[in-house]
Amino acid sequence: MIKKLHHGFLASSLIVFFSYGSEIPSENAQPVEYKEKVQVIEDGEKNPLIELMGKNQPIENLIENVRLKKHSILIFINESFKNKWLYSNFFVSYERDINLKKIPYTIAILPFILSVYPVIWISGQNYSIDSMDEDVFYSLEKIKKVLQRLYPKTPLTGNLIPKKLVKNRPTVPLMDKDKHVAILFSSGLDSVACSFEHMDKKQLLITTRGQDDLPLRAGNVWKLRKENIIKYAQNYGHKNAFITANHSEFLNWSVLNHVSPEIATWKFDTTEGVGLFGLAAPILYTKGYPLLLIGSTYTWNYQFPSAANPLVDNNLKVASSICLNHEHFNATRFDKIKLIVDAVKEKALTIPRLRVCDYHILEENCCMHCAKCQTAMNALVVLGEDPVPYGFNVTPEEVKERTKKYFANGQGRWTCWCFCDMQKKLRLMKNIPQSVKWMLKFNFMRKVSDGMTGAKKRVNWQDFKDLAPESLEIPVLAPGSYCDAKKRR
Repeated sequence: MIKKLHHGFLASSLIVFFSYGSEIPSENAQPVEYKEKVQVIEDGEKNPLIELMGKNQPIENLIENVRLKKHSILIFINESFKNKWLYSNFFVSYERDINLKKIPYTIAILPFILSVYPVIWISGQNYSIDSMDEDVFYSLEKIKKVLQRLYPKTPLTGNLIPKKLVKNRPTVPLMDKDKHVAILFSSGLDSVACSFEHMDKKQLLITTRGQDDLPLRAGNVWKLRKENIIKYAQNYGHKNAFITANHSEFLNWSVLNHVSPEIATWKFDTTEGVGLFGLAAPILYTKGYPLLLIGSTYTWNYQFPSAANPLVDNNLKVASSICLNHEHFNATRFDKIKLIVDAVKEKALTIPRLRVCDYHILEENCCMHCAKCQTAMNALVVLGEDPVPYGFNVTPEEVKERTKKYFANGQGRWTCWCFCDMQKKLRLMKNIPQSVKWMLKFNFMRKVSDGMTGAKKRVNWQDFKDLAPESLEIPVLAPGSYCDAKKRR
């Protein structure tokens, strides 16, 4: 017999304090009691969640131990699983206004669960945990179907099976999402464009230390980054929240980046937005934010599979009402630069300093060596803007020469596609700056390096309509795009 009731319980794993430097806490044993609405399975009964998976394989516990302090959590992971797929156990810490002891256990462990779930799927094994937020469980079932359709030749046969499902609900009044919004913020182009899109709302800018482009050991770089992000928030009347985690560093990239030819970059292709949502979940739950926004990297028109899309992110929900929304999947990098430039002019806003790459230790853009700098500074020049106030210490003529040098060799498909998109829009402009006229005749798509595109095959987003959330509209795209035609010439 299955019963649902309010049930007080001690988290089955030992809960104590731990320490890891100044931002990640210290050791002292202290158990924590949680009171949650759970699904109880009586002795001798079969777990319906296991039956739902249709699996009869042995099931190991994913988590060996949990150590918790007010503002941090350390997860000790199944040793055999960790040895094969990971570098270390998992930790995350928050600022002092986030007390993990005062939120449900199933919310407190979401940073780990939503960072590791695709590793479990790719492992082909079944693992159990004591409990999981019910909405997250069913969200991951939908996301798994999306990923399996994106990567049809990559078996995702592993399962994460909770022994109990917990129906969490917000414990504080939710903010009006038309007036308040939380945004994942790195100070890069995607997140700044997302922030500028919602400048009429009060924003909580959530930034994570420990991303692959900002490792935990880079303390001096983090100090500068944090100062710049706080300054951005002050300039526009927003608030900040900061997280420190090893969500990127605990993964064994040398293994995961080679599990399938269809998966070129593990983070973007499996985990990106969902993992960051997991890190932010305790903040959203504590402060009552029903919506978290993540700025897009790609667009509908770039029809190559990754997990950085709204079919994945917009299917995610926790605690009955807290959701993730993938913003600007209809906008290219050029479109985002134009959005920012137009907002600065029309609303008399302070010009934001964009940090689009991590080439220099002093938080300066490289202005030459990477695709992000190339697309951003060229878009500014195309729009007749001086790149310097936006964080690029170059003149328009220097941009021209550096870009020509950059495209002397083959580049990745996404970079070439972004320049082709920019070229298409440049041709529609009445006043074309002299320094970018060379772009009108350059065939950027001919510079796509086949060695940099991997084994990904183009997808038709219309084939995913049955897996899309009701609020998501998938556009019908023309069968042959401008940039595809340029590639064939």
